Amino acid sequence: MSGKKNSELKDIIKSSKQNETSESEESDEEEKNVTTEKKKKSPQKLTKYQKFVQEEHPKLKDEYSNEDIFKVIGDRWRSSPDNPKNV
Repeated sequence: MSGKKNSELKDIIKSSKQNETSESEESDEEEKNVTTEKKKKSPQKLTKYQKFVQEEHPKLKDEYSNEDIFKVIGDRWRSSPDNPKNV
C-alpha cells in the first residue's frame, strides 16, 4: 500500500473508534435515564393480603414473637372474608 492510503486508513480507524466511544457514552446516559424513570413511577398497589397483614400485625405485636405473628396472620388470612379464595 502506498503511504497516502495507509494514512487514510489510519484516519478512518481513528474516527470510527471515536464514534464508538461517543455512542457508548450516549447509551450509558440513556440507561441512566431509563433507570431514573423507573424509580419515578408510583409504587404498585398493595394486594389484599398485604393490606390484611398491615392491619393485623400491630394488633398481634404485643402478644407474639415476630415469627409467630406471621403464623397467626396466615391462619387468620385463610379464614378471612378479605381472602379472594374464600369468596
